[in-house]
Amino acid sequence: MIPFLFPASSTLGFDGSLLNGLQTMDTWQAYFDHPTGSRLGLYSAVPGLGGLAVLPIAPYLADILGRKIGPAVGCSMIVAGALMQALTQSHPHSSRDALLLIGRILMGAGSNVAKATAPLLITEAIIAAWTCFGTLNNMSGDLQWRHPMGLQCLMPGILLIAIWFIPESPRWLISKERHEDARKVLIKYHGNGDENDAFVRWELADISNTLQLERSAAANNGWKELVRTKGNRKRCYLILATAFFSQCSGNGLVSYYLSVILNSIGIGE
Repeated sequence: MIPFLFPASSTLGFDGSLLNGLQTMDTWQAYFDHPTGSRLGLYSAVPGLGGLAVLPIAPYLADILGRKIGPAVGCSMIVAGALMQALTQSHPHSSRDALLLIGRILMGAGSNVAKATAPLLITEAIIAAWTCFGTLNNMSGDLQWRHPMGLQCLMPGILLIAIWFIPESPRWLISKERHEDARKVLIKYHGNGDENDAFVRWELADISNTLQLERSAAANNGWKELVRTKGNRKRCYLILATAFFSQCSGNGLVSYYLSVILNSIGIGE
């Protein structure tokens, strides 16, 4: 299952190298009127805004839609966003930017939905850098930047197809009172096809008991627990600070603006 599921988080890693590579292309620069300053920064930032918007609801999608439908929804959003970026037309300045930004917001939102509903995944960033290098040297015109932008569909597309061949989570099935379906999954993957396997019986009981305990605990807790006590507030601030300061280390500059930095010091090739 893992080889099919890991592409879910590849999008933002790909995008980090992609936008950096696109800035080296004269055709992309000319098409988008040489974006600089806050406009270029907005191009880089909007996927994060899309991801932030869905962050509060993404975990619940996994519970409502299931472990299979959740990644499929996220990957569909990524594919739609990537196509919007790749097929951006030569409309007036504001319309062209709007289409690109909407596509990038949708891609960021879909990426977070997919990552929140799929297992631990691995980000591949270097592929995008070499993609831009290859299209720059082997293609001409707008295809130089449309092609790598469209390639953002590749990994989510693989997952979107493969997800239907992956079994649903038995834990989610039991949470939806589909005990027989969960039992069949566990028998096939944990019990070697033995319907009377003792481990399968124990696992079914253990999952059911755990879900009951979690429901009891959730009835008395909620988002307010993050700030209810001094200790919880401190932990919450630490989490926020970790996310904030990790972005102050310079990784964003290298990922998104390396070409701009190199040009500013006279390195153009």
